[in-house]
Amino acid sequence: MLQVSFIGAVNWSAISVKPGDWVDLLSSTLSSGPFYEIMATSGIAILAGFAVVLLIDAVISPSGTGWIYIGTTARTLYGLAADGHLPNSFLKLNRYRVPSWATIAALVLGLLFLLPFPTWYAITTFVTTTTVFTYIISGPALMTLRKTAPNANRPIKLPAASIIGAIATIAAFLIVYWSTFYYLWFAIALILAGLPLFFMYTMVNRYGASKPATVASSIVYWVVLILTTYFLIYLPFAAPTGWPSSSPVTMLKLKPIHIIDFVAYVIVMAALTIGLTLYVASTAKDRENAMKHVRAGWWVVATIFSALVLSFLGSFSVFETPIIPFPWDTVIAALAALVLYLYGSYSGILTEDLVVALREMGGV
Repeated sequence: MLQVSFIGAVNWSAISVKPGDWVDLLSSTLSSGPFYEIMATSGIAILAGFAVVLLIDAVISPSGTGWIYIGTTARTLYGLAADGHLPNSFLKLNRYRVPSWATIAALVLGLLFLLPFPTWYAITTFVTTTTVFTYIISGPALMTLRKTAPNANRPIKLPAASIIGAIATIAAFLIVYWSTFYYLWFAIALILAGLPLFFMYTMVNRYGASKPATVASSIVYWVVLILTTYFLIYLPFAAPTGWPSSSPVTMLKLKPIHIIDFVAYVIVMAALTIGLTLYVASTAKDRENAMKHVRAGWWVVATIFSALVLSFLGSFSVFETPIIPFPWDTVIAALAALVLYLYGSYSGILTEDLVVALREMGGV
């Protein structure tokens, strides 16, 4: 009903847009706040008054979601620290038993999202992309649990799990792919930026990796990631298209230099990700266990770079004429997701954490 009321309420002459030209609404005054603008310019007193109420509500209503997400993120950071993936300072509780530094960190991280994105649309697109990235893990995780803990206590057993897991993985991967290269490059850069935390805390706390080696590797990784992302992605692809506006202002004409820049970025970052991970693992006291977990996680690295490469090549890139046209790009992305699902399911292993969790749930 909201959609129907909006379509019927658009006053084309008032917004200086050709009647029926829905695409140009993105560049009109309606793009900043569709219902508010329609009510405010309707000429009807009661609607103009309600527009003010709507504006106030737009500030107050999301606060509930904001509090929930800050709390959820704080508890997530606390849990990561408890498992040795983050500094112990995140474990500090205040007198209300709330993780203080984890809550502050969650707030700061939330505020940082406002810096590169000028519109709510851009923020939600980016957040959706990074969130759905985590959903890709669900399908292989399900099959790994079926494989490594076949006798676990299961009050509810999902039928046709392998098929549902495959569909879920493909769906999540496609949502990430469809988010467009315009947003995906930045999301992946931030995901990769988290790898040094794995070096400095998980590798050190769980497997006894050398602290000097992990710190040095982390610094090198961050420096190279920043430089390559800026010079090989942002300058040739993002800046010319108008990033970080809500959508590309200008689509690019594909040139050989674009392919060279992108291939160089993928090769450098993939080699650095694999190389430094292997190096840090080689310094671990429990090297065998560290390498076992690293090998089980390579499919995640493959997923990240597959999404980036396909996004660059397909119809959701930043080029006027994509290298792989629609719908073949989506078909290829779906097939790639299926392969990644099989790879992830095959490489999954039984971990000590899973054994402990299964015991707490009533045995294996």
